[in-house]
Parts: sequence; structure tokens; C-alpha cells
Amino acid sequence: MGDDMKRVGKYWVIFYSPLPESGERVALALVIEEGNGQVTLEYDPTFSKVAKFYPDTDLPGLSFSLDRLRAELRDSAAIELTLNAYGPQLEASAPKRIGLPLLESTVDVLMTRYILPARRGGKVKRGLDPVAKEIEAFVRNNAAADVQIEANVAPRDILGIAVAGAKRVAMGIRGDSGWTLIDGIDLNHLSPTAAVHRADDISRSFWNYNRAAQLRGVSIRSVGVVLNGSSHLDAKAHEAHDYALHRFEADSDLAIDAASNNFRQRLTSLLNSR
Repeated sequence: MGDDMKRVGKYWVIFYSPLPESGERVALALVIEEGNGQVTLEYDPTFSKVAKFYPDTDLPGLSFSLDRLRAELRDSAAIELTLNAYGPQLEASAPKRIGLPLLESTVDVLMTRYILPARRGGKVKRGLDPVAKEIEAFVRNNAAADVQIEANVAPRDILGIAVAGAKRVAMGIRGDSGWTLIDGIDLNHLSPTAAVHRADDISRSFWNYNRAAQLRGVSIRSVGVVLNGSSHLDAKAHEAHDYALHRFEADSDLAIDAASNNFRQRLTSLLNSR
């Protein structure tokens, strides 16, 4: 354990500058190298700080650029070369040291410090995840009235400890026999690329939650939801839809396609058996 605490990784703050010649910029995202070739990119999906300072910014285009950068970083052995290729509008800071193993609370602190706008009274709140809100609304609309839902749950809420590789999920339902964790994608809000990345992240989180739960003797069930939008009308969105279902079928206890005829019956059956 002592050796683990001595491990260090790196992180970079990514700044957005719509007019690089003006010298004005705003912190946009974090790139974190955790070692063993693992690189993550974190940003506020609402772009609340960017929208505040630069209201004319093409936010969907900015999201597309960050999703593409995330994909390239996962396959890159030269992080700074990849980051520099996105200049001059996206500029990376000098690398900073960060302790490993990386905890969810550490990421929250960095997001609060750099990426999220300050609230009144000096309080800062992590940006709302619009996809998580849609997943929560979907479940509430199809679950019994007495189901007690907790939104935006983290490993400490479920297991009392931080779990490497397990991020917050959209919602959790505590039952007599354990927890049911629910998250998913919404192709109304996500580009196909972003939907694929989110499905990968959710599946990895479900896998790590289950692995940690087994060690602690806790029962966890997981549900992956795909909200379709108009995915059948676009080849890329349709592929992202099918890929997300494939990942959720492999890494969760129940995969739900909101376009299917029997999704309500399957979801109700699972929740009633909690």
C-alpha cells in the first residue's frame, strides 16, 4: 500500500481560446495520465463556463473536438504531441503531478478548481449531466412510485470506499438485497462518437463496481439503458446504438433498448425483485 501511495501521474489543463491572438482563454478540460498507458479526458458536458464567457461558441462542435481528442489520446503514446496538434484554439498547460491511485474525489477537486464556474457564496458544483437526467426521467416514468432513487451515486455511496475505474453512475436504487445501478446513453444528446465513449466508460464502471462488491460481500445489479433518439435514421448513430447495447449486454445484468416493445416489462420485473 505504501508503494501505491508513492506513485504519481500527470495531468494537463486544456484551455479554449476562440481568438488566440487576443490572449484570452478559459479552462475547458482535464487530461489525466494514470500510468500503464491509461489516459482520460474530463470536461463539463454543459460547457457552462465557456458559454458564460463566449456565448457564441459552437458547443456541439467543441464537444465533437474533445471527443475526438479523447479517442486519439487513448491510442497515443505521445500525449503532448497529440495535445499540441489541436492548437491554437485548444492549448495545454505544462504537465502537473498527481498522486496515484486516482480517486473520484481527486477528479472532483480538479474539476472544481479549473473547469467549473464558481457559484454564489464561493460554492462550486459539478456540472449537471443532461444524459444522466434523461436516464433518471426514463426510469422514474417506468418504475413504481415507491422506488427510492438516488441520483449521481459514487463508489463511496455504494461500497463506502473509492474504487479505481468506477465512476459515478446516473442513479442507484437501494433494495433489501443490495443496490441496482442504472446508467446509459441518449442519442438525442450525444454524438455517435460520444455515445460510444460513454458506453465504454459505463461498462468499465459496472465491471469495477461488481468486482469490488464481490470482495466486500455486497450485492450489485447493473442496468444499461439506450435512449435512441432517431438513431435508425443515421448510419453512424445506428452503429453507436447497436454497439452500446452490445457493451451493456456483456457488462450489465440488464440491457434496455427504449425502442423495444418489452422494455417496460423487463425493467419493472428487475426493479420489483430488488
